[in-house]
Amino acid sequence: MGRDYFGTISGRFWFAVQDSDDASNFKSDINYLGPIRIYEYLECCCFNEESDSPYCVNCYSNYDDHYEHIDEELKKHYNKGEYLIQENNFIKYNFKDDELSFVSTQLEKLEEIIGDNMINEIKKTYTINKDERGQFEYDFDYDISNCHLKIKELLARWCYGRLIEHSIKELGHCIIYCEI
Repeated sequence: MGRDYFGTISGRFWFAVQDSDDASNFKSDINYLGPIRIYEYLECCCFNEESDSPYCVNCYSNYDDHYEHIDEELKKHYNKGEYLIQENNFIKYNFKDDELSFVSTQLEKLEEIIGDNMINEIKKTYTINKDERGQFEYDFDYDISNCHLKIKELLARWCYGRLIEHSIKELGHCIIYCEI
């Protein structure tokens, strides 16, 4: 089973090569503490980043209304008054336009390590398109089967970083939800 990412960009992490927190390699802030942990409200499945409300204010008018809508089986595990959220397997990244320069610099460093020949060959077929949901995704047609594992890891990061860079250039930001 693969791990996906979605938001302003979408795709699948490279199996056995790329970590879910790979976007951290493109964060520039010295005070950056890592990705944001995401929680999910019961029943409505809305995301919550800070668990600052015990019920989903977007879907329910009050706590009791939300509690009444959760499945009877779940009510056995959640006492009335507890936060109606569950941990899920997602983390979130938010890139802003002022991070574009750092992202581009990191991509240049990756290109130096990977090598001009391989990067130039990949760039010939590397494309970024919008999927049916309006999220940017990439594709390329280059055989990497004989590449060393470390090069595959760097290529996966470079492809992912190019998506982040493209999103920031096009939209002024990049928001990514990553399955862990």
